[in-house]
Amino acid sequence: MTLTLQATMTFGQAGQWTWVHGDSACCQTAVYGTIGVFAPTNTPGAIYEACEWTDQQGKFWLLDNYDLWQYDPTINQWAWMKGPMGVMVWGVHGTKGVGSPSNYPGYREKGTATWTDNNGDLWLFGGLGMDSLNNFGYKNDLWKYDIGANEWTWVKGSNGVGVAPTFGTKGVSTLSNTPGGKFETSATWIDSNGDLWLFGGVGLDSLSSVGAWNDLWVYDIPTNEWTWISGDNFINPSAVYGTKGVPSITNKPSGRYCYNRWIENDNLWLFGGQMMGGLKLNDLWRYNISTTEWTWVSGSDTTYHPGVYGEKCIPSLTMYPSARNESRSTWTDQNGNFWLFGGIRFSSLNDLWVFNSTTTEWTWVFGDTILNPPSNHGKLLVSSPTNDPGGKNGPVGWADTLGNLWLFAGQAGSPYNDLWKFEIDPNCNGITGITEFQQNFEFQIVPNPFDQTTTVIFYLDNSEEVTIELSDLLGQQVQTLSKGDRPIGRNEVTIDTDDLSAGIYILTIRLGDYFKSEKILKTKY
Repeated sequence: MTLTLQATMTFGQAGQWTWVHGDSACCQTAVYGTIGVFAPTNTPGAIYEACEWTDQQGKFWLLDNYDLWQYDPTINQWAWMKGPMGVMVWGVHGTKGVGSPSNYPGYREKGTATWTDNNGDLWLFGGLGMDSLNNFGYKNDLWKYDIGANEWTWVKGSNGVGVAPTFGTKGVSTLSNTPGGKFETSATWIDSNGDLWLFGGVGLDSLSSVGAWNDLWVYDIPTNEWTWISGDNFINPSAVYGTKGVPSITNKPSGRYCYNRWIENDNLWLFGGQMMGGLKLNDLWRYNISTTEWTWVSGSDTTYHPGVYGEKCIPSLTMYPSARNESRSTWTDQNGNFWLFGGIRFSSLNDLWVFNSTTTEWTWVFGDTILNPPSNHGKLLVSSPTNDPGGKNGPVGWADTLGNLWLFAGQAGSPYNDLWKFEIDPNCNGITGITEFQQNFEFQIVPNPFDQTTTVIFYLDNSEEVTIELSDLLGQQVQTLSKGDRPIGRNEVTIDTDDLSAGIYILTIRLGDYFKSEKILKTKY
């Protein structure tokens, strides 16, 4: 066992992981120290599917099933802030709406929803926990933690377990509405109005049957009311994918355990997860709050898809991560790009991906395509290209004020409490959305959409070999349309797709080691 004994981090290297705190071995217990006091030897214990927040000062917060912790990345130290020191208790709800130093949510596990509101308060909903009779089940209680007062407030919901949802009328808020007891979801967002959004998860219906939901809810803090916005009011609904890239009021994700989520300009994004029966997904969805429409943006509409990995640091419309769940570690970087790490397919993963929501391109940044890749902690506080957190499911993530990505704990057969930092490499092109091409390169497809033939128009600064390929939306190459040397200046290549069915395809043009892809739409067979 190796414990952190240093107070500050020595350095980080772009594109590399640094093990910064905690243990390199599994299954370690917490070191609490004095409550409310940071110390270099303090550390949470090994944990899987914890709860996480980032406050307005850039500090990281963690609920490790039992206790509330704070981590200061500027000094590399933890402080135990509140809780029963690892004792499984049902909690103290107190009086609804009234904060108290003695209030506490109690034991939580497996995908509890969290938010940090615009006032800097930390919010928590649901999860798997206990009631006052030690019954274990799905919680629907909503809590707020005031950092300055160091007090929890039970805001809404039941202090029991196994509460079924009360949907009410879609789009209409009431005090009696509730999403019901839920766990296995961290798909949460805060919109520009400061409202709290929640999607999916697993819970009981009105007949006490267990299933996965696709319901989308919003909570209005001032009115203390939930509103059912989208999705179904029954368990295990199927998805309606529609056409990839095309929003529709009838589109909807399937019911699922859901983890990866991001927000940009009041568009709510979610990725993958798992349906009941263990069916894992890698579909990427966007929900537009204004139009109330879902869009299937990327990934497959099948389960257990292996993903399309391609080449690291090269963005592509035809690449995307494999199907997975328990990949709660999610970040948005300072350029607005979406990141995800690991999770579990058949076994744990260690791949790091970034998605550009403007170009809708994924980039594979780090990690392996194999299952259960081993970790390599290296030396504490020393970056190295060979450092690797290893395959993990259920870790949590934070982003610091400098734009670095942090990863904590998770499970690789057994739970860990190691803390990692990843410094983003701006030269990994998918991170900035830059496409590797000549500075003066121009690329057009005219017409697009088209019936049978279309023309690719581009300009070259130098005479060189050009390859034009066509792939389907699963990333499988359909055919090579053109390959050969092209002269300097304007070039036109006519594409005949007579033998292809109608639909959306990806046209890729390659110049040596460089490439760019665009979607094309064939309207007739």
